[in-house]
Amino acid sequence: NYTVAQPTGVTADITKASLAVTSVTAANKVYDATTTATLSGGAVSALASDVVTVNTGSAVGAFSDKNFGTGKTVAATGYTISGADAGNYTVAQPTAITADITKASLAVISVTAANKVYDATTTATLSGGAVSALASDVVTVNTGSAVGAFNDKNVGTGKTVAATGYTISGADAGNYTVAQPTGVTADITKANLAVTGVTAANKVYDATVGATISGGAVSALGSDALVLNNSGVTGAFNNKNVGEGKTVTVAGFSLSGTDAGNYNVVQPTGQTAAITPRPIALLGASGVDRVSDGTTALPGGNSGYGALTGVLAGDELGVSGAAQYDSAVVGARTVTRGGVALSGADAGNYALAWADGSGTLSAAVVSPPPPTTGSVAATPGTSVAIILPPVVIPAVALGSKAALGTGPTDPSLLLTPTRSIAQTAAGGQNGRRVDPAADEADKSSAPSAPDAGAAAERINFIDPTSAGALSTVLDAASVSGTTSIPRVLTALAEGPPVIARGEPVNGARPVSGEGDARVAVRLVHEPTANTTGRVSVAVPAELVGAALAFRFQLPEEIAKGEATNVPVSIWELRGDQQRALPGWLRYDPATRIFTAYKVPRDGLPTDVVVNIGKLRIVVHLFKRKQG
Repeated sequence: NYTVAQPTGVTADITKASLAVTSVTAANKVYDATTTATLSGGAVSALASDVVTVNTGSAVGAFSDKNFGTGKTVAATGYTISGADAGNYTVAQPTAITADITKASLAVISVTAANKVYDATTTATLSGGAVSALASDVVTVNTGSAVGAFNDKNVGTGKTVAATGYTISGADAGNYTVAQPTGVTADITKANLAVTGVTAANKVYDATVGATISGGAVSALGSDALVLNNSGVTGAFNNKNVGEGKTVTVAGFSLSGTDAGNYNVVQPTGQTAAITPRPIALLGASGVDRVSDGTTALPGGNSGYGALTGVLAGDELGVSGAAQYDSAVVGARTVTRGGVALSGADAGNYALAWADGSGTLSAAVVSPPPPTTGSVAATPGTSVAIILPPVVIPAVALGSKAALGTGPTDPSLLLTPTRSIAQTAAGGQNGRRVDPAADEADKSSAPSAPDAGAAAERINFIDPTSAGALSTVLDAASVSGTTSIPRVLTALAEGPPVIARGEPVNGARPVSGEGDARVAVRLVHEPTANTTGRVSVAVPAELVGAALAFRFQLPEEIAKGEATNVPVSIWELRGDQQRALPGWLRYDPATRIFTAYKVPRDGLPTDVVVNIGKLRIVVHLFKRKQG
């Protein structure tokens, strides 16, 4: 009945439908110290056939925070819609979007590796280290556990060093992974390897500096394979000269083996050795003979040795000084080195190897000097002084005619024109003038042996210019005005020990040898091969310091057991000084007789050493007071 009249005037609102943006994703990212997220996708599902388009151009994504994390919520905003029906919708921004923030790599920079000397390892020493964190992030690099390693152990330059062990800390450190340093390089230089166990041998001087070297070893690092080569090794002293503890320089050691390239060879140091003198032979001369003078000196002009042999080329070496006899004793003698020494710039580099020579000392027999004559003014009955040198009495048998030297022991012999010293025949009286005719007979015949029962003695004179003939007797008939007479005379002793007899001449008085004037000889100790004999000789005081002569004979016991031809030597011993007999004393080894003439006041006491073969006797002469 009705038609329905629909209501009119009814109003209502159509609110916009919420149109969710879907299919939106946020990209994972590497930590960059921001919350920014990168969005992609986006769609809407409009109702029915509504035409609605989603606009993403202004879409923005933001992580919930900047920090590292996985499945982190991303807020998406800024999506809009457009299209014919877009007005009917409000956009619902995407939700439930998540993404990851991964850690950023934070490189450690400013790291250096130190150069090193080869040590057979790859270890490198690192220094430095820094990081550059993003924005205002707080990150600190930790170097305490940092380790460096060369790519291999061997020597090289610009070698790569791997650095590890760096860590980081700080408020933002968790957003980073540490990138260990790269591009680090350093050098490994060769190690010095000393050669040890080297010695230099002592040597005898050879005028070179060359030294003989032995030994040698090295201590390689780790398990290195090395061989020490000594084929080219040389040694050199600091100079060629003799010395102890001399410095020796060694060179020429080398290395081989797998690891030899990692080392420098250090040649040995501190080696010392000695250069000892070089023996050099010098032969003492043979056949060096002379007449004994109581010393060990060789004949004048004879050095006593030959030439040096074995002087090295270029050396300056000579010989100075003279050899000498081993003793002054008469007989076969050894020529010893004496004062011989090496000389020259290189003398200190040699040791003289002396070989003794040989020679002979013969008993001293002094020949008269060339005769001298002169004019002496003489008046019959007055005294004439004829100056004579001292006499040296050799071994002459009593009773023979021979020149016994160059005159009596006193340098002055006083003669009268009629007779210089009165000649007393056996059984005659002192002071008797001899008939010239009888004297002429003496000249032509050998002297007769003295009468053993008489105390007579005789001195004849020989003119050395007439080869031993008796000189012309000087008497009053042969002296007139000025007469030329021999100035050099020699004495011939005959008979028992001579005591000057005859007339007093110029104040000198003869000595008879009897009573207080007698010389006393006493054997104190008989000599043996092991002990020295001693003889005392007491000389009357009146025979000392006067122009008087006397003789005494050593006891026959002193030469007991010795052959008659053994060598005899004699000298005076004053304190510790050994010297020739004084001019006032002479000794005849054939008779063991001493002859003294004009003994000086300071001549006694004295000791005389007599060597007869292997026996030694000390004769002690002293002045005996009268009474």
